[in-house]
Amino acid sequence: MPPVATTSKHENYLSVLKALGILPLIIYPFVLLPNLMALGGHGGGSFVAKAFIYSSTFYPVTLIASLWFNKQRKLIIAALPLFHLGFCILFYWLWSL
Repeated sequence: MPPVATTSKHENYLSVLKALGILPLIIYPFVLLPNLMALGGHGGGSFVAKAFIYSSTFYPVTLIASLWFNKQRKLIIAALPLFHLGFCILFYWLWSL
């Protein structure tokens, strides 16, 4: 009987974190276009509005850096895109107040 390949909980957590980090890229084209139009507009707006626009625009940079620099397979580096999304949501919430 061939040996059964087992994965550790750590590997499972890494896979889930990577999948959750990549999932928002599905809607990214619909976010990028309005962000570019807002950046190319009159340039006005509060700090929170600009923080939301820049943070949501540069999300793929965080994702690629997280995937690239995670050679030691650390959970905190794999979770960086989710922290970035959390900041995007926080900035949006503050902007909508």
